[in-house]
Amino acid sequence: MSDSITCPNCKTEIPLSKAITHHVEERLRAEFDAEKERLLADQAKQLADKDAEVKTAVSNARAEITAAAEARATERLATGFRISLHRSRSRTHVAAMQKSGNLD
Repeated sequence: MSDSITCPNCKTEIPLSKAITHHVEERLRAEFDAEKERLLADQAKQLADKDAEVKTAVSNARAEITAAAEARATERLATGFRISLHRSRSRTHVAAMQKSGNLD
């Protein structure tokens, strides 16, 4: 029984242990590469999912901030309008009292 084999292409004597080791290394490398690709694909999907989640959260936060700002602006306008209306009524009342002689 021979402890080596001859390469059919280059006719080099290869120890049998190297031939078996090479075959096992190739198989393990293929398995490792497949697992690496699967893990990279999983990681890419997780990153895409997280990116979508962050974009949704940012969009929701932006909408909430915009709504709050619009509410504050509306309230300020309403307050300004009420103050202007009150001043206008006060001036009208004072003018009417002066006209009627009830105000010095």
